[in-house]
Amino acid sequence: MTKNTTRKALLTSVLSLMLCFSMLIGTTFAWFTDTVTSAGNIIKTGKLDVEMHWAEGSEAVPTADAGWTDASSGAIFDYDNWEPGYVQVRHIRIANKGTLAFKYNVSIIANGIVSDLAKVIDVYYIDPAKQIEERADLTDMPRLGTLTEVLAKLGETGNGILEKDESDVITIAFKMQETAGNEYQEKSIGSDFSVQLFATQLTFEGDSFDDQYDVDAPVATYKVNPSNVQDYLDGKYGSTTNMKLVLEAGDYGVLYLGRPTKYAGSNTTYVCGQGTLHTGSFETTDAETFKAHLADNKWHTTPQYTTTVENLMIVGEDGAKVAGLIHSTGHSYGDVYDYVRDIDYDAGSAYYSTSYISDVTIENVAFTGKIDINTSDANTVIDGITFRDCSFTTGGTASANGAAIRYYNEANNGKVKNLTVENCEFNSCYQGIYTGHINGISVLGNTFDTLGHNAIALQGGGPVNFKTVVIKNNVMKNVADRVIRFNEVGADSQITIQYNAAVNSGNSAGEVIKATSIANGATFDVQYNDWGGKTVANDELKDKANTEATYADDNTGLNAALTSGAGTIILGSGEYIVPDSASGKTLTLVGNGETKITAQNDGASEGNGDYSFHSSTVTFENITLTSTGTYHPGYPYMIGTFNNCTLNGVWSLYRSATFNDCTFNVSGDLYNVWTWGAEAATFNNCTFNNDGKALLLYGTANTKLTVNGCTFNDNGGLADLKAAIEIGNDYGKSYELIVNDTVVNGYEINDKGINTGSTLWANKNSMGTDKLNVVVDGVDVY
Repeated sequence: MTKNTTRKALLTSVLSLMLCFSMLIGTTFAWFTDTVTSAGNIIKTGKLDVEMHWAEGSEAVPTADAGWTDASSGAIFDYDNWEPGYVQVRHIRIANKGTLAFKYNVSIIANGIVSDLAKVIDVYYIDPAKQIEERADLTDMPRLGTLTEVLAKLGETGNGILEKDESDVITIAFKMQETAGNEYQEKSIGSDFSVQLFATQLTFEGDSFDDQYDVDAPVATYKVNPSNVQDYLDGKYGSTTNMKLVLEAGDYGVLYLGRPTKYAGSNTTYVCGQGTLHTGSFETTDAETFKAHLADNKWHTTPQYTTTVENLMIVGEDGAKVAGLIHSTGHSYGDVYDYVRDIDYDAGSAYYSTSYISDVTIENVAFTGKIDINTSDANTVIDGITFRDCSFTTGGTASANGAAIRYYNEANNGKVKNLTVENCEFNSCYQGIYTGHINGISVLGNTFDTLGHNAIALQGGGPVNFKTVVIKNNVMKNVADRVIRFNEVGADSQITIQYNAAVNSGNSAGEVIKATSIANGATFDVQYNDWGGKTVANDELKDKANTEATYADDNTGLNAALTSGAGTIILGSGEYIVPDSASGKTLTLVGNGETKITAQNDGASEGNGDYSFHSSTVTFENITLTSTGTYHPGYPYMIGTFNNCTLNGVWSLYRSATFNDCTFNVSGDLYNVWTWGAEAATFNNCTFNNDGKALLLYGTANTKLTVNGCTFNDNGGLADLKAAIEIGNDYGKSYELIVNDTVVNGYEINDKGINTGSTLWANKNSMGTDKLNVVVDGVDVY
């Protein structure tokens, strides 16, 4: 499915209340429906699409669309001089404009601290909508309570179910109580508020068997800010399972993940092991019931809390800075706070905690403090924590600054596992990643710079069966100790270390990697690394000589390897220019993350191409390639495969090209890639960064362009309206575009040619279906 991360924010604000409306739609699964008729098959993806409009509540409910105002176009409430008896009323229309049935919930929530003024604002919720012609009409209307009371009842304001093309209309009224005294003059609520509409896909559309195939679809996406994010993580506004939090730009404090709280959304079970009045354990999932159980002035054992968090995603908008993240279970005592019973302890035993944490992903967050995920509880399971596209600093390289990421299990029992750190940056930390007694770690494509100790440490108090360890494509610069450190490697450890580079790193003895001991049975795949001339302490951790490869550290060595007929060439760190001796060959070039190749402008009349690989078939691994010029740059007449590469500038393709897990970067009014002379161009799991246009399907060949699992990022700046993939034709050629599971962030609908209504692709030269076929997620859209 083509996803567009631009959400329709149904804004806005009021009065000194600053009441803002925003629409937050829950994440959903997309699926195919298949209708078979005598005319053939129709296959289309479902769509969850909800709209909100408003109208003046003192007037009749509009029957025509013209009487409604789009809630995203401006303020819904606009009065700022409230006084006792004042009323504002609005009709709110919620409409299902998609193809999927959904259930919705309307809630009024605070985004920060609330003042006493909320105690004298009455809230009315009228369903179905009704015209309120005068204040007295509210007398018999359903009153939810004061604003203070409503804020304490998240999810109880209103709800409903809408099928395709249906709509509901409600009326919301706010009234300041006539009895409000002078003490409320010139007061504001003290915070802003949101009326949030949560729309969640309903298990309604049936397949061949029932309507339950989408019953487990993820529930809700919430946009949060520094003042309310911890409330969401604590479960105040709904379950922390199947939840996505989008952090708006701002400075956040330390966040606490999966701590036990009194909220049902924390998914906490409360247990009293024994008490004067019971010999067996007392267990409940209701915090108030549990507190009442402990309030009988009898003896009870220390409470035990068990919390579950599953499938949680935290995504930062640009500018979201977080001072740290903590998850800790075990025995809490001394100076601690019990968020279940709201008790602040200075000493003594507070509670014991266990957690079951799985599938937590954190993306695009700038961490300015430490991540500490740890347990001293033997029953806790932490399985699957991923950090992707994040940055980390602990503010210095002294030992007191600690590790940027600590992933620790006090027991060596295999229950803390599967940490993934991908495409992140670590700068100015004591350590990068420190683990203790864990199973499974992947460290992929990161940069570590200026560290006082190790970049990656896998430790334990004895032999640890690390299971699967993958350390690939990392660059480690200015690391004052070994870049990778193992303590005792257990027999059940499968360790892969490939395509890494160390620059100005290592301990005082010149070592970059060491294990204290390695048990028989552990396996290793270590190759294609450049340790900057430093040593590796253990034979098992040394790069295995590749008898089929030739090593080169500079341009002279590269030319010599090519001249000698080498097929696989491993390139060390540095900058390279490919010589003409590379033409007419089948080659594999392997880099280490710090290997850089510049494609030259050979000055040919055809454009800015580099003909060094003319008539060659070349595979590039883990290399940064930069083009020269903007008119047909690249490597003409080469068949290319690019794996885990970064390509900067504009690239024109010839013959055929395949890109796997690559990143493309360009700025200005330029495409990342022209297909030009390629008969086939395939992009798998790639990321395109540009200022408003990414791929141009255009050129002198009949071309099949396939795009699978890619992300297109529009940084903005283009005057013209361009889609992510533009299609044009001046040569009478035929094109096929196949797109699957692609994310489009930004871009525009091109107003030239045939309007596709899509920011994913544009038919700017109005090609007919006889020359152009476009298939998106299995659906023939053109």
